[in-house]
Amino acid sequence: MSYLGTASLGPGLNLFERVTPVVRGDLVWLIMTDELDVPYVIRARIVPVG
Repeated sequence: MSYLGTASLGPGLNLFERVTPVVRGDLVWLIMTDELDVPYVIRARIVPVG
């Protein structure tokens, strides 16, 4: 595993810090909340830059 960089969240989205993000292979699952504290489960693919 190697460091590829950082990710930024969209405006109004916050990482729900009580649940640790899960990384499996090239996918990550995490919980985020919006400005009204509505939770969302996010699945994102990790891809190398360049």
